Amino acid sequence: MSEIQTLFHRVQGKCPSGLWAQGVKLAREDRVLGQSENDDEIVLRVKTPELPVAPTVVLYPDDEEWDCDCPSPKEYCAHVAAAVIALSSAVADGRVLPTSQRKVAELHYYFERRGIGLGLKRVLATGKEKSALESSLFKMMSKSSARESLNVDHNDLEIDRILGQRPPATIPLSMLSKIFALLEAENESGRIFFENKAFKISSAPVRPRAVLRDVSDGIELSLLPSKAIDEIVADGVVRLAETLHVLAEVSVTGVRLENLPLTRVFPFDSVGELATSVLPEFEGKADIEILSKHVPGTSKSLKPRVDLQVKQEGNTLSVLPTIVYGDPPQARIDGGKLVHLEGLIPVRDGQAEAENCSCVAG
Repeated sequence: MSEIQTLFHRVQGKCPSGLWAQGVKLAREDRVLGQSENDDEIVLRVKTPELPVAPTVVLYPDDEEWDCDCPSPKEYCAHVAAAVIALSSAVADGRVLPTSQRKVAELHYYFERRGIGLGLKRVLATGKEKSALESSLFKMMSKSSARESLNVDHNDLEIDRILGQRPPATIPLSMLSKIFALLEAENESGRIFFENKAFKISSAPVRPRAVLRDVSDGIELSLLPSKAIDEIVADGVVRLAETLHVLAEVSVTGVRLENLPLTRVFPFDSVGELATSVLPEFEGKADIEILSKHVPGTSKSLKPRVDLQVKQEGNTLSVLPTIVYGDPPQARIDGGKLVHLEGLIPVRDGQAEAENCSCVAG
């Protein structure tokens, strides 16, 4: 007995007769559509008249387990029953996944350049037939006939909510980032297009590069565009091969990277400030490339302490307390600035420094 048959009998044996009968009816009405399959799982959707979004059923034949995202809190539901029935029938016919002969439209997303921005056109596609979505998806789904003829998911409805009743001609970056995050999961669905060509979407913003290199009078920090960018397609939107991304940190770089490069030179004696104050500000905002030989690593384990420097001049003995990190000292605090001496650069602990100063004063 195959894993599919074993799963079929397990669900049939455990599922209440009423729910199983509903599953049989859904399968006979050709409401189950296979989405994808791999060695671990099989994904199917079950179109029902009462729900605006067809529940997604995921079957795990090897583990004899399943999952359905319908509202039912029960372990078994009519959708799981319909899914295993349709899948078992498809496999018996020599097919990998069940297909549906129902004429159901799905939503396609066509991104296009509009002036300096990026526009979005949503299209209802039924096979080769296509028509623009002229109204709100929520408004359409309020009609039972539309629910029967549309195959949409929760992401489609959330994008519709983001766009609102009157979608803007060009999509603001804040809105576009949310839409990209939702559409990324649809990259393999064949529903995303850019300028009428199948494309992919990424929710990962493209960050600038922060490059450190040695120059004659210090260490140069340059903020530069990412090398991975193939084209700026609109304000705040770039193309990397066949994938669209939004740009990160446009308030600094400019929406078309027009503010770059940005350059600042740090004297060699300011390496401590550079490593512990400046570079941490770039973490998560830029891809840091250290080409300089004068920028050591940092350490959070080095703690501040008071180092007493004793000097004798004639009959006078002077003691100068100094806040240092490490033993022997790897950095000292001089005039409020961290001065690097050797080794790793400590990440400053302002509270501990203040406590050491209080001890000296006391």
